[in-house]
Amino acid sequence: MKNKLIYFMLISLFYACGTGDDKEQPENDVPDHTIHNDLRDNFSHQGIVILQVSYKTNEELKERFQNILNAYLNLSGAVLSETDVDSAIEEMINEVQKINPSEFSDKASEAWKQHQELYLKNLSEMKHISGMDDKRAYLGHLSEIIYCTLKSFEFNSVKVYVNFCADVFNNNGAYWISTSEEIENPYGDAYQECGKHKEIINVGEVPKIQKPEPHKENQMPAGHNH
Repeated sequence: MKNKLIYFMLISLFYACGTGDDKEQPENDVPDHTIHNDLRDNFSHQGIVILQVSYKTNEELKERFQNILNAYLNLSGAVLSETDVDSAIEEMINEVQKINPSEFSDKASEAWKQHQELYLKNLSEMKHISGMDDKRAYLGHLSEIIYCTLKSFEFNSVKVYVNFCADVFNNNGAYWISTSEEIENPYGDAYQECGKHKEIINVGEVPKIQKPEPHKENQMPAGHNH
């Protein structure tokens, strides 16, 4: 019995978040996706794979991964406002199902298969459980999964904040992902302003938008000071 327990612990350690190794695609290495051990070691749910080399996706896959992130953000907003939560859950289930593990190779396929199964399991349970407090607990798990997805696969250009509030769930704490710098905690009214940014993930290059200069009727030629 003792040997079986040790074997199980070793297997669990092997599959801990961040153990995925996609050495067959060294060109996919993206510096922004460096694993932060301190952060993932604090996850409530261990064993979610992060590829050590971010998998380079084509434009269509980037868009589909972006749709998953958008669906998660919609779900987080629905939990925050306590409105249309089940509809947001259905939306995210639909987006997650659009990516097939067979579209990837080797370790990336295994990683996405695990992520997809975890998404669908937690979303299904979240939909069927009653009570907002219980639904919020599932959001915490989904936040950890999407963190690992963001670290493992290329998305469209996006800047996301990984936030943590230590006070929720009997002081066990929980993470959530946002694209806003402002703290808007989805884990209940009592905790709306509780939270700190634990990591900022820059996925891709955020394009700089140049504002056109206003038209001036009597604009002087270039090179003159106004």
